Amino acid sequence: MKMSRRITALVILMSGLGPASARAAESTRDLFEQVIPPELVLAEAEAIGLDAGQRQAVQRIQAELQPRMPLLLRQMREERDALIALLSADKPDEAAVLARFDRLDAAETEFKRVRIQMTLRIKTVLTAEQETRALALQGRRLTESGAATGADTLPAKLERVKEGLEQWKREGRDVTPLRERWERFRAAEDKGFYRQARQALDEALALIDAPRPRP
Repeated sequence: MKMSRRITALVILMSGLGPASARAAESTRDLFEQVIPPELVLAEAEAIGLDAGQRQAVQRIQAELQPRMPLLLRQMREERDALIALLSADKPDEAAVLARFDRLDAAETEFKRVRIQMTLRIKTVLTAEQETRALALQGRRLTESGAATGADTLPAKLERVKEGLEQWKREGRDVTPLRERWERFRAAEDKGFYRQARQALDEALALIDAPRPRP
């Protein structure tokens, strides 16, 4: 499957439709800002002010629920890839696409449910002040990872990469550097390494925006 068609399908999946999807994206960001991942709490234990007992309690929560995440991530990746393949066909089969979408939606819903469940249990461990610190750290993490709006959103970057790729092909340029960044993006995203994924996209955009080398 050609890279440009995969990007097009992925943009469709992630961008939605117009202002309504923009509001939905903002709502999702608000939800993420209320999630308290155990790995964040443990990594920032000193900044949050955890004592030894609280640290152990968070570790137990993580040990109980975290093992479910890799399986769900793998299911989401497989269902997403299958859906992208269906959408990339010249004439997608509506029933097959919707059935695959339902499976992807179910996996994503369960993934979010586990995240919310971990957050609820962690909230019972933290004091109000500690919870405020953890939420502030989570908001900072989201900002640094690129969970923004407008031209900096992931769908917007994907669309720019798609357009740049098509332009390079029209100009007869070697698309290998862009393809390498795209593969890095895919690998990082599949593993949940969103900062690395966005870095790969940013590198692709830097290549696209750079002046064309002289012959």
